Amino acid sequence: MKEKVEVCITDYDYFGRGISKKNGKICFVSKVPIGYQGVCDVIISKKNFLVARPPLQEVNPRTCPYFFMCGGCQLRQMSRTEELQFKQNKVASLLKRNANIELKTIPISAPTEEYYRNKVTFHLERGKVGYYQEASNELLPIEKCRLLTKEMEPVLAALKCFAEKNKRSMTAMIRTLQNKTMLSILEEKDHVFVDSFPMVDSLYYQNKLLKGQPALEMEIFGIHFQISKNAFFQVNCKGMEVLYQKAIAFLQEINASKVLDLYCGVGTISLVIAKYVDKVLGVEVIQDAVDDAKKNASRNHINNVSFECSRVEDIVDFLPKDYDTVIVDPPRKGLDPKTKKFLSQHSFKAILYISCDAATLARDIKDLNDSYSLKKIELVDMFPKTYHVESICLLRRK
Repeated sequence: MKEKVEVCITDYDYFGRGISKKNGKICFVSKVPIGYQGVCDVIISKKNFLVARPPLQEVNPRTCPYFFMCGGCQLRQMSRTEELQFKQNKVASLLKRNANIELKTIPISAPTEEYYRNKVTFHLERGKVGYYQEASNELLPIEKCRLLTKEMEPVLAALKCFAEKNKRSMTAMIRTLQNKTMLSILEEKDHVFVDSFPMVDSLYYQNKLLKGQPALEMEIFGIHFQISKNAFFQVNCKGMEVLYQKAIAFLQEINASKVLDLYCGVGTISLVIAKYVDKVLGVEVIQDAVDDAKKNASRNHINNVSFECSRVEDIVDFLPKDYDTVIVDPPRKGLDPKTKKFLSQHSFKAILYISCDAATLARDIKDLNDSYSLKKIELVDMFPKTYHVESICLLRRK
């Protein structure tokens, strides 16, 4: 018989899980709001804490029937207002806890709420299509996902038919940009592939292009971008435009002239800011993304931007020293020690730090504190219904 625990949710943790305290022990409960009271099943029991799950019938799905089992959304139990407040409080708390920076308020922009993700990966197993259940490798078949752009719906329907006929294990990545769709299918062994996806504009199988153009296109602030299959691109287009507008404003505020854009992807920020500064050098580790960035610069006749393919930590010792501003947009793990040492030792007047993980952002701000101080921070809700939030920070040289 499963262990039970009676809970009363009084707060959330950084992952949006409800917190209940009883007899000196903390219990974390996903999918429930503050104020929830009830008896839950214990799924993890440790000396100092428990993790529990509420009965299915007591979870408010807020229009998503998969919320209880799916790991894609964590915050659907919250109202939109509460969700944004949660994200503001989370970032402020992490800055206080990890960097000893106390802020009363942090502005947040929320340009979208649902149907925003332009890229997703589905799993196909035993004739079904879906996501893995939260904290497991069990497939959760789905009919529709309210995070995804509506252009993906016919592709998902076609994937379901394909999976039912083939019943093979594979993954399928879908990306949609400006009403164009790319589908890439991977599986362990090659099979005879049947073109069952007439609605897509680009079709890859085992990394081989079978149909259409090798890349999708996107226009941002009048600049035309090419985005290849493996290149990083922000998953929320409306949120990205808001974020980049803030980046431009921050750079204009400090009169940036020569800018290093580290972790530059396909060169979106580099090319968007090019007309506001004298020179930009972008660094990116993925060769396909660098190739896209160079093509994007050429096709838009932007001549004051260049790109290098390298891991950032491998190239920092060889970067020119006459740049005055650095933009960093690292992965969730944040900046590596070598890059932080490089930033600390060279006299850049400012760092524009864009982050998708507030914990590593706060850690890096603390590590850079001897050389730079946080002057401004704003948030953009790039990932509604999840505990993630994008931050953009201006750090000035002391």
